[in-house]
Amino acid sequence: EGFGQALDAVTSFLGPAEKREHFSFVHAVVLPILDCDPDGRGFVNRHKLRLLHGVATQMMRENGAGMDETPGSWVELLEALCLGFDRTMLLQSMDSSHALCRRISESLQVQNVITSYGVELLLKDYVEGTRDWVLEEVNTWLTAALNNEGRENGSLPGRGCMFLLLAEPGMGKSVCSALMDYKLTVTGRRRHKLVKVRHFFKVGQKRSQGKVMVLCLANQLAQQLPGLAKCLAPVAKEHGDAAKLSMVETFERYLFNPLWALDREQDQPHSVVMLLDALDEACDGAYGWERVAAMISREFLKLPPWVKIILTGRPQVQSEFSAWQPFCIEPNQERNKIDLLVLLETRLKEGDHVARRDIFGAADVLLRKSEGQFIYSKYAFDELRKRPPRAWSLSDMESQ
Repeated sequence: EGFGQALDAVTSFLGPAEKREHFSFVHAVVLPILDCDPDGRGFVNRHKLRLLHGVATQMMRENGAGMDETPGSWVELLEALCLGFDRTMLLQSMDSSHALCRRISESLQVQNVITSYGVELLLKDYVEGTRDWVLEEVNTWLTAALNNEGRENGSLPGRGCMFLLLAEPGMGKSVCSALMDYKLTVTGRRRHKLVKVRHFFKVGQKRSQGKVMVLCLANQLAQQLPGLAKCLAPVAKEHGDAAKLSMVETFERYLFNPLWALDREQDQPHSVVMLLDALDEACDGAYGWERVAAMISREFLKLPPWVKIILTGRPQVQSEFSAWQPFCIEPNQERNKIDLLVLLETRLKEGDHVARRDIFGAADVLLRKSEGQFIYSKYAFDELRKRPPRAWSLSDMESQ
């Protein structure tokens, strides 16, 4: 009772873009709870906090607001809140933590790069019910890898510190990555909480650079992994955006050293997943993806055992990861064809391009023409949209 009104009050500031940056679970859920239950008594408990977090996240997503995932650094604060700590303490802690993260972000100068990933846009290309088998494979591997936390050579699926997902161009790897970033879960793990950071390489853009990848991961970890901002702050102050450092030196100073320092300081209750998409589009200065791949295969595996890596790319990147057995998406795989058929049928129904009785026949025609490549659907529907609704017959689609 009273939560709805309190939530309306704190979300009223979402209009100005500059204020959306720091909108978080604390703003959307915890502070309204304290406002409508100022004595800290009664209904506040962890279970309801989790439920309210889900509701608030969905609401912010639907309204287009940039709401963060629950920041990992608030775990202890939420536990303290459930034991009766007050609003003033929570706000003071929040302001202090955010200030440190802001200084690091300003030094690294990669926030715009992280924003450019366009994960929400990629998810718009996702159709519910597709790629479930890929997500299940990754979830199974991650659960096994985190429960083991060893350093196997990764030669068997479901083991080791890295998952390698390979597919030819046009197979929807980046949409798969966005889906993993959104839906990845771990089961059977009571202690550890999952911290997900990501980097999407893009040829011709600043985010194609290996050094920028390292800075983007460090920036996200500073915001999400409790204690890391404190370890990273002196490095960010000294080296800024790492302009005078090599790619490997940047990795050592911004990831390797801070993560191991954090590991030595405390029994780590978190597990970190680094999702790296489209490695074949990476580069290191004037050099191609091979140099970035070599660093990942050699240096990233030296990170603490509670750090895991998910890597996607075209088949040629496997040459740098010969010890790993990749998980491949092939155009002619039956599961891939079923996914593509579901996507085509869904888009045909949404677009109203053919008569209702012809939807399944039209989907079969497009599936055959696509040869199993998801990218074909984009060009096909661009062409279909050139005609008025239901103007396409099956014979027209066959002949085009």
